[in-house]
Amino acid sequence: MRIVIADDSGLLRAGLANLLVEAGHDVVGHASDGEEVVALVKQESPDVAILDIRMPPTFTYEGARAAAELRAQHPLLGILLLSQSLESRYVTDMVRNQPERFGYLLKDRVVDVDVLLEALETITTGGTVLDPEVVSHLLGGRGVFVLVGGFEQLAGDYVAADAATGYLVAGPWDQVKSPDPALTAQQ
Repeated sequence: MRIVIADDSGLLRAGLANLLVEAGHDVVGHASDGEEVVALVKQESPDVAILDIRMPPTFTYEGARAAAELRAQHPLLGILLLSQSLESRYVTDMVRNQPERFGYLLKDRVVDVDVLLEALETITTGGTVLDPEVVSHLLGGRGVFVLVGGFEQLAGDYVAADAATGYLVAGPWDQVKSPDPALTAQQ
């Protein structure tokens, strides 16, 4: 998998790149702001871009704005927002208009490298991965009912809550991947 990383923290970019390379992925570029990542994606054509939300110059929503721009320019690009911040201004439209190949995880809740790797795999195969806190924020703080420990099939797609991580995962029913074999779809 070819990956671009965009975060204002050089330490986080380097550390994340090292973890991804160790896992066998190709990190094809690093960016420290939204404009730089948009240019880098155009130049490198990665499979997925990992972006922080708050980046220079204002440290408000530059990463989310860049993700929306990337989505419009490269609809097949996988996008993972990996941030400490909850943002809805751009993310709501992205989830509503094209939820495929999209994820939004909170940095402090990704406590295991395998969780990140599984999220990237889900995104690049057309799925959606959202942290439950992100879902609650996008819904205005209202709770979300999901079938924990199993799958709810909806019109040929699935929506699931991974029992180990709590993340909501959605995608084509025949591409379900879960660390728990009991949760893997059988055709």
